[in-house]
Amino acid sequence: MSSKQDILRLLEMHRGESLSGEDLARQLAVSRNAVWKAVRELQKEGHRIEGVTNKGYCLSPESDVLSPEGIRIHLPNPEHGQEIHVFKTVESTNSVAKEWAMKGAPHGTVILAEEQTSGRGRKGRPFFSPPGGGLYISFILRPNLPVNQAVIMTAAAGVLTADVLESVKDCTITIKWVNDLFRGDKKIVGILTEAATSWEGGGIDYLVLGIGINVKPLAGEFPEGLERVAGSLFDAGEKPILRNHLAALLIGRVFAFMAALEQNPRQATQDIMAAYRKRSNVLTRKVRITGDPLLTEAMAVDIDDQGFLIVEDGQGLRHTLSSGEVSILPL
Repeated sequence: MSSKQDILRLLEMHRGESLSGEDLARQLAVSRNAVWKAVRELQKEGHRIEGVTNKGYCLSPESDVLSPEGIRIHLPNPEHGQEIHVFKTVESTNSVAKEWAMKGAPHGTVILAEEQTSGRGRKGRPFFSPPGGGLYISFILRPNLPVNQAVIMTAAAGVLTADVLESVKDCTITIKWVNDLFRGDKKIVGILTEAATSWEGGGIDYLVLGIGINVKPLAGEFPEGLERVAGSLFDAGEKPILRNHLAALLIGRVFAFMAALEQNPRQATQDIMAAYRKRSNVLTRKVRITGDPLLTEAMAVDIDDQGFLIVEDGQGLRHTLSSGEVSILPL
């Protein structure tokens, strides 16, 4: 670690407390001038560090800048913090993750960004990703799964993310098949899963799991038209959870699920799909279907253990949708 990273780690560990420059210098075996320079760099990066004469340096409890150091101190399992990488700006965390995965990045690599300039969802649709208000995170995973079971990771991401969000805010999170999370009637989370096949083994070479969360509102930030359908986890005036803490909770849940999936794939799949069905906001609702020229409207009646949506048409015939999109029709 550099002196800057070490100082940030110590300030994160004592957030809200003052640490003297002398103590920091002694603990890290550097000069007080080196401490001062590192603090200045951290301040320029947006960290709210106050320097008070005769007291030292204090990281404000309200400072909300993503960092590996800030995430690691909240991880339930420190082993999961070995490969956490944070960028100020990227085109897309999924794009970075795919590039790294193709170059051999290990299972468990986590990539985050303060801002995405070309964030995307399914079918290349843009995902609005302004700085400061969201959590944009991608995982590089190498699960021992056949390709036809990759969809379980999208469903799992939806359930795990919903569980984490409800643990930090008193609310109800629902899932619209296949990968959108809603608070009330507003979408607050988008999920994009991309996989590459291992031709030799017939399974998954790597899987990139991308999750974009609108954590807190930024006044006037949503483009025209998007404000009608997009929302955030916390409302204006509420005190949101720090994004480092939220990221750590999500990382912990994802890796706990991966361990369960490895130990008992069948049970882990059944459990996650049962939770997914309970959170569904499309079941028992009439939906409009996009992507199927022969079926435009139907009743959503079930979701199978592969994550496929089962619908019933006007003649009572059932159809299984493995892809496409649905929109919920008014009651």
